[in-house]
Amino acid sequence: MEITMIAALDEGGGLGKAGRMPWHCPADLRQFQAYTMGKPLLMGRKTAEPLCRRPDFPVVRTVNEALAWMAAHPEYDELVIGGGGEIYALWLPYAAHLRLSRIAGRFDCDTFFPKWDPQEWICRKQSEEDGFLLEEWDRTKL
Repeated sequence: MEITMIAALDEGGGLGKAGRMPWHCPADLRQFQAYTMGKPLLMGRKTAEPLCRRPDFPVVRTVNEALAWMAAHPEYDELVIGGGGEIYALWLPYAAHLRLSRIAGRFDCDTFFPKWDPQEWICRKQSEEDGFLLEEWDRTKL
């Protein structure tokens, strides 16, 4: 099972403030839903609370629990990591793909996407969307 991290971030790598996104981008929310629907979606508690009615995300507390869940569900070929900041930092070493929505501007954020080395990744797709730039990255080696 491959691991994809999906995130919306501002020009400074900001993800949010006080548990909320400081921008409003409906087109990005739609693409997040379209991409993740029907796939197992792993998020931290604070990030997941608004989505808790979705049947397709595992409730786990550790990487080992998530890896065991993945092994027990071979019917899925992708696990999507949906945040927040601590979860992204924990899972970045395991991720094979990044799907990043780049929101123009710098916002007042207290949560940030972890630092990553673009030299270890290749951008396979970049597209201008309604209100954001969508980038899809593949890790060159895991």
